[in-house]
Amino acid sequence: MNGEQNIIIGDESALFALLHSDWGIRVSQQSTVTDPLTSCAETLAQLSSFNTDHPLYGGKPVKLLIPAGAQRRSSEGILCRFAPPGLPERSFFLLRERLYMTSPELTFLRMAAFRTEVQLARIATDLCARYYIDAPTGKIEDRAAFLSTPEKLRSYCRALPDIRGSKKALEALRWAHQNSGSPIETQVQLLLTMPLARGGFALPLTHMNFDVKAGRLARIMEQNQYSIDCANPDLGIGIEYDGHDYHQDTAADKRRRNELRALGWDIFPLEGDTLEDPDRMCRFAETVARAMHVRIRRSRAWAGKYLALRKELGLKE
Repeated sequence: MNGEQNIIIGDESALFALLHSDWGIRVSQQSTVTDPLTSCAETLAQLSSFNTDHPLYGGKPVKLLIPAGAQRRSSEGILCRFAPPGLPERSFFLLRERLYMTSPELTFLRMAAFRTEVQLARIATDLCARYYIDAPTGKIEDRAAFLSTPEKLRSYCRALPDIRGSKKALEALRWAHQNSGSPIETQVQLLLTMPLARGGFALPLTHMNFDVKAGRLARIMEQNQYSIDCANPDLGIGIEYDGHDYHQDTAADKRRRNELRALGWDIFPLEGDTLEDPDRMCRFAETVARAMHVRIRRSRAWAGKYLALRKELGLKE
């Protein structure tokens, strides 16, 4: 990169990059000293060397941050937005010399100005997930390290109560979860756990990808450890998503669930066709609720909110 000014990737461009690359370790080692805003590029001439065609930025225009009070400049490939003053340490991390990106926490807070609370809950869960979507291939890959946690996101937002969207972001974090293994798992978890007032089912599924050890039964089990997509370990109830492309080894599935049953778990398989059908999904949630001894008390307005929630989560209405 030419020149001496820093360039900061932010907002939707930063969010896309964070969710499509494995930068967890780099984020955890980010500098706490350098504030790139103090010598940030502000003019299009200074930004001319920036590669807006990089696939990790999610397409044009790439969103860049400049200091508050600077003269806003934009072009076909670049959109500059003002960064709020007084940001805490660790609000940015270094990609390469003079090229920075907003941290997961600042990126999440910035998104509160553009997204709804439901969308923010989904963003937060995916920022705290164990997976990323590889940009070139579209494949779901495991992260080497988490980008963030709900606690870190919450602490950051609380440190900036006067920033636009901070209150909305904190509200959305009430529904965020850690350790999602795929976009579908995020959608399922939020649909089943969000409150009835938001169109969800309010089921107490407290963990994602919860590990169950075989323990003393390991010698007679096929596995020493099992991972359950959505789970309540206190109740011993779990949900596993079986999508359209899920393997069809039904005998192995049955053995696995029998082994989990022997370990005290009751597993409910959720098929892709069920998730895509609003009515079938309601019946599935009711079945799980009865097993949990939870009563789903739906108001007259709930059905409309349910369909609206499905739409915001990217599911069929």
